[in-house]
Amino acid sequence: MKNASKVDTIGSVELVDFPELYLQDIPAKIDTGADNSTIWATDINMENGVLQYVLFGPGNGHYKGDIIQTKNFRTTSIKNSSGQTEFRYKIIFLVRIGNRKIRAWFTLSDRSGMTYPVLIGKKLLRNKYVVDVSKHKIHGGIKSTRNVLVLSSNPTDLDNFFSHVAKEMDTKTKIVVRSYEDLAFNISDSRVSIVDVKTNRDLSKFDLVYFKSHRRYSPVAMAVAVYLQFKNVKFFDKELLTHVSYDKLSEYTRLALYGLPVPKSICGSKDYLLKNIDYIGDKLGWPLVCKEISEDRGRKNYLIQDATELRKVLQNAVPSEIYVVQKYIDNDGYIRVFVFGRQAALAVKRNPVFHTNPGKQHLNNPVGSANAKIIPEIDIDPVAHNLAIRSSEIMNRQIAGVDLIQDRRSKKWLLLEINNAPQLKSGSFADKKQAALAKFINFELNR
Repeated sequence: MKNASKVDTIGSVELVDFPELYLQDIPAKIDTGADNSTIWATDINMENGVLQYVLFGPGNGHYKGDIIQTKNFRTTSIKNSSGQTEFRYKIIFLVRIGNRKIRAWFTLSDRSGMTYPVLIGKKLLRNKYVVDVSKHKIHGGIKSTRNVLVLSSNPTDLDNFFSHVAKEMDTKTKIVVRSYEDLAFNISDSRVSIVDVKTNRDLSKFDLVYFKSHRRYSPVAMAVAVYLQFKNVKFFDKELLTHVSYDKLSEYTRLALYGLPVPKSICGSKDYLLKNIDYIGDKLGWPLVCKEISEDRGRKNYLIQDATELRKVLQNAVPSEIYVVQKYIDNDGYIRVFVFGRQAALAVKRNPVFHTNPGKQHLNNPVGSANAKIIPEIDIDPVAHNLAIRSSEIMNRQIAGVDLIQDRRSKKWLLLEINNAPQLKSGSFADKKQAALAKFINFELNR
């Protein structure tokens, strides 16, 4: 080995910096089986000799959305996991691992499905580093104490048990136990934060999260699991990522992490929302919408005019209910796009209707569907059409009814709900939906 005295030891995972990009503590997998280094990039496009790209992707903690342009790039061919040859772009970056700065080539690649947004290959490592596979984060953000969060439906008396667990461990670890009612969600376009309200600490700052029990709070646990996966935080059990979402909280969390527009939302326990009514009003404005995350068809869904009304709704809520409060979107009704496979087959527009109950004035589903009209697929607004397809794919739903609303002032489309069991044999225009479904099933049987 050349210059052995100058070779540094690193772990199988390190936190690396890209000083010229003002990026610090980026989790990187050190892979001695890979030749090349790779960094997660999205929106990659080359035109007139100029390459443009965005580093990382929506939902990642380091994603900024800034478009980077350069003429200094190369193309390289690689073999993917299927053995097929692909051509990718590569850029030379200044990277810092530990105390050493190196200029090295990085391939731009979609790593959205990977645990780590950066991979360091052996061409960069050669003659500079040896890898101790038993160690993590020897450089860049090493902490003397690791932090573990335990989430439980009933955390009573667990603190003492887990303090003994920590003492049994070789790694110096601090374990904190919390109830799901100790969590608060703040959701908006491309940005999600989930914090422990006792310390105001974001869950992405923990080294590991253990979902000890979650049956009573499965919607909250599912949303947290999706969030942790995007933030590259270890957790168990991964089973939570396979559960079907039947609630608005886990749905909004997933959509926002993938960069899709949803109404600005705040969610937490009944006590948390009651204690923070003034903050909620300042953040979302009045009026706002308050709804229970697991209800549908307008049940427990209210248009709230002021703090007094919100306090009354929350005080009347039963302890097991979880409410989300959202910014009210001034609108001219909403549309439901019926998606079959990756096609928007048709849409139904519902215009605003008058309600004698002012708390229901934002709902537009009257009995008899007198306010509904059909929109052929060709006439669906292109932006709404794209959002319907993308949101269905993100939720992994081949048949869906995607509800969208357009802000009357800004004309921006936002997603309200991705229904996994939309009305097909009932409701308005049943014959049109029947024909569209028949076409889809026929296509699937013969493709």
